Amino acid sequence: MTVKFFVRNKDKQKSAIRAIVSFFGKQYYYAVGVTVNTAFWNAKKNRCRNDRDYDDATYVNQKLDLWETVLKSAAHEFEMKFVSPTQNEFSKAVDRTLRVHNGENVNDEKTVYIVQFAEHFKNNNSHSDRRNLNYETTIRQLAEYEKKYKTKLNFSDITLDFYHSFKNFLLEKTYIKNETVRHYAKNTIADRIKDTKFFFNEGRRQKHHDLHIEGFAVEREESDSIYLTVEELVRLHRLEITEDLILNKLGNVFAGKDEINRKIAELNDNKDRFLIGAFTAMRYGDYSGIENLKSTDKFISKRTQKTGIKVIIPMHRIIREILERRNNILPEFVSNSDLNKDLKLLGKLADINDDFTKTITRGGKRITEVHKKYELMQTHTARRSGCTNMYLAGIDIYTIMGFSGHTTESSFRKYIKIRQEENAQRFVNHPFFNK
Repeated sequence: MTVKFFVRNKDKQKSAIRAIVSFFGKQYYYAVGVTVNTAFWNAKKNRCRNDRDYDDATYVNQKLDLWETVLKSAAHEFEMKFVSPTQNEFSKAVDRTLRVHNGENVNDEKTVYIVQFAEHFKNNNSHSDRRNLNYETTIRQLAEYEKKYKTKLNFSDITLDFYHSFKNFLLEKTYIKNETVRHYAKNTIADRIKDTKFFFNEGRRQKHHDLHIEGFAVEREESDSIYLTVEELVRLHRLEITEDLILNKLGNVFAGKDEINRKIAELNDNKDRFLIGAFTAMRYGDYSGIENLKSTDKFISKRTQKTGIKVIIPMHRIIREILERRNNILPEFVSNSDLNKDLKLLGKLADINDDFTKTITRGGKRITEVHKKYELMQTHTARRSGCTNMYLAGIDIYTIMGFSGHTTESSFRKYIKIRQEENAQRFVNHPFFNK
């Protein structure tokens, strides 16, 4: 068994020190929480050079002597049992050995596991259903990680080593969609890392631990997302959904006439629901909950759920037509997932089927996918369509932000999904290009 220490970044003036413990032909890493002035580090001796210009040398070396004793003691436990641990198991053994060395009674410690804590938090918070659905997905992935590595994660296990291990676990993981094996997208992995970091910090806030983590990078990429043009939205608005159209476009997927009629009513409700979102640029939670509107109103007023900002938006003529046709009775709320399923059917029925090329990072690799546009329609497409079409119509961005409820220009600009050709077309008749 050997214990060696090294500086993490010898090119910096100061660097953290990490340990490598080698036994049973494997190497285990551990962050010892000690920093050193790299100019005085002796890599051959794994210690600081005792130099009168570096007062901390003796202290650092004493700390490393202590850590070497603790690390060897933790490794010795496994050697005595002829067990080759995982990195996570070794890190736990080091933590336990250190607590014993400090005089703590580890048997009296009540361990709080992060998955258990996250489950309790998810079931007892006031966040939106969509947010809790994300939490549920992250909890499931953490539980699958535990199962794969035969461990239970407590808060002290959420280290930088865990971050890299969990990230690699997600990069390698696959799922099946439409009979195709897929790796997780970069932004999906970012959501799992973000939620794990949130659970850790919430655990500290609730005084289950007093630990801190650094380096949990939430790495995202700007997504290629669709918007529907005004022409496509008008086509959807004018779409007359009949039994013949459903049979012709979707095939014989519904059992009997009664089921088809129920589906027609549902699709008409969801079509109107989506169009209201597309001509207000609201979030789904806001446009799906609009009440007490009349076709004679000039404006739509709503206090947004996410930010609490009150928005006032001029009523578009298509929304007015929807209200007139429905006698001012709007459809009742449905779940985000149910609406997403119907939007893809509506897009197919309305021939919103142009090819859309999407570049995305999956499993750490950049790939290009080609979809039919209707395949990518979802509740958020309404908000993107509203923002983009208002922008193309020449409405200035700050006015649109006032309608959409965006609080920063940077977040708003992510919603503007136009091609370079479309952007150039906006200014083809501008005086600057015609003098």
